[in-house]
Amino acid sequence: MIYHPHCWVIVEIDTPDYGKVHKVLASWYGGYTEPDYWRMNSGITIVTEAEDDYAVAGYSKNVYNLRKDSEKFSSLSAAVFASSVKTVESAGGTMKVITMKEYLDEANSVSD
Repeated sequence: MIYHPHCWVIVEIDTPDYGKVHKVLASWYGGYTEPDYWRMNSGITIVTEAEDDYAVAGYSKNVYNLRKDSEKFSSLSAAVFASSVKTVESAGGTMKVITMKEYLDEANSVSD
């Protein structure tokens, strides 16, 4: 499946049981008849950069097409993130937002 979110951020989750994983936290604005909604991908496996966007594949083989100018929280995804941080911390882990540039820099330094 291919997703085209309205807003997105990259989250870095590090837990004692699973180690470090990077995920896309994506959100969409609803409308008059539908509410806003969000998804978090299964974990980033591949990022392909184009001029205006990134194509991000996950472990589940879903792809998120992320517009470069949409790297931000929506009010819904900010609330989801805050709640998720508490859950991860209660399990002894950490969760933080990093920029796509930070993710790509880290991924490139590991592969060098």
